[in-house]
Amino acid sequence: MKEKCKLFGRIMTFVLCIGIMLFGAMFVMHKDQDKEELLKIANPVTEVKSLNEMKKYLGYEVPLIGEKEVSKYIVIGTGKVANHGRIIYKDKSEFDMEKGKLDVSGIYGGKKLSEESIGGVKVTLYSYEDIIYATWSYQEYSYSYSMVGNDQNALKLDVNKIIRLVE
Repeated sequence: MKEKCKLFGRIMTFVLCIGIMLFGAMFVMHKDQDKEELLKIANPVTEVKSLNEMKKYLGYEVPLIGEKEVSKYIVIGTGKVANHGRIIYKDKSEFDMEKGKLDVSGIYGGKKLSEESIGGVKVTLYSYEDIIYATWSYQEYSYSYSMVGNDQNALKLDVNKIIRLVE
């Protein structure tokens, strides 16, 4: 009888240990999920009301093609800092800028059409599906301008206007 009690005690200890290990494993596997539920991430894309408000968020001057009607002013950021500005015009053209030297077009997979000097600045022209766009860097900033269609002359004219506003 003593041996049966010892055996039963060992089995119960073994079952208890297995239970504790399973509970611990479940706790470890789900502890990160609890943290993720507690995080609140602000929307990195924010529409603002005006060019002045956009400049305030970005902390730098933003050129605006005066004869085009603006549909939206957007600031894009990471964390609490806005670092990218986008102006969407009513004709569906878009102008992007950001401090730094990188492609700010947000268009990937475009076909390179040419490299040209516009207003003394090296500009690269691309096409992608039904849009054409230009990217360039000047001083401390990177720029992109895109429009629907394939009129390279219209694209170059608008890019030249932006470059002249930045100088």
